[in-house]
Amino acid sequence: MANSAEHVRQLITSPGSAASWTALRQAASEDPSAALELGHLMLQVSWSATQVTAPSSGSPEAETLLRHAASSRPDDAQAAILLATLLSLHCDQIEDITFGMRHRKRWESDSRRRADEACRLYQEALRTDPRSGAAASGLARLLHRHGGLVSPGAPSAADAAADALTITPGEPVALRVLGETSDGGGRSPERGFPKSPFDYFVLEVELIVSNSGESVPRCVVLRDLGQVAAFDTHGGDVANAVAHRYVNGTVVATHRESRLSGRSLGQVVAERYAGRATVPGSRPLPVGHPVLHKGEVLSYGVNGAWGATAAGGR
Repeated sequence: MANSAEHVRQLITSPGSAASWTALRQAASEDPSAALELGHLMLQVSWSATQVTAPSSGSPEAETLLRHAASSRPDDAQAAILLATLLSLHCDQIEDITFGMRHRKRWESDSRRRADEACRLYQEALRTDPRSGAAASGLARLLHRHGGLVSPGAPSAADAAADALTITPGEPVALRVLGETSDGGGRSPERGFPKSPFDYFVLEVELIVSNSGESVPRCVVLRDLGQVAAFDTHGGDVANAVAHRYVNGTVVATHRESRLSGRSLGQVVAERYAGRATVPGSRPLPVGHPVLHKGEVLSYGVNGAWGATAAGGR
């Protein structure tokens, strides 16, 4: 399909689209560009497609798609950044899953492999696009959170953060890394995470985890209005969705589903902003960029999947 990537984008962003994941997967199988689009979508909205469940248990679907895109497009910085972001998220998940676990050697080996590869991908993205703030801040965060897992020869977290600040002065992730590395890591999230210069949405939802309707609270970090529409269509079985719109790192509006009128969160947000995919003058959050929300540092896309869907991996 010559225009399969554009076809995927249309399916993703069409409000109320009845297109199934099967149609999206078919398009992705025919074109690495479409695989990148679908892998990006899954990184945004799908807990199951991004979840590590057990060591050597096979790759989550989003990882398979993004690997296909990155290997087919070695000079595409965004493909490398998206895959590195997912692998970094996996390291976060494994750290949480194995907390307090007595026998975790296989998990640790898996985490080291993912951290090493994420580091290499971020560095490759920076060679391809030396001005990529997302790659630079992603590398700094990875080395700060999981530097002990990366093979010798990688830069220090502080050096990576300093490099990120030369690309984007005042970059909040890099400032936080420098702050925590300089004072021994004793800062709270609020003290260590400066105000962001970017715009984004944080969605708070109840993720349904059983046939009887049991749910757990989860957060989703999205870059723009188009991604809110995509989550509304493809985000899966969620309830009580609330969207907090951030401008320059500050909450300026909160939107909720309208139960009386039957309007979904995506419909409410689309009406509020006249159906636009972006807000004029906004600075969307770079791919892979963490944010601070209510005192908690969140990753781009879906957050906290393992507690709901991979408890059996403990």
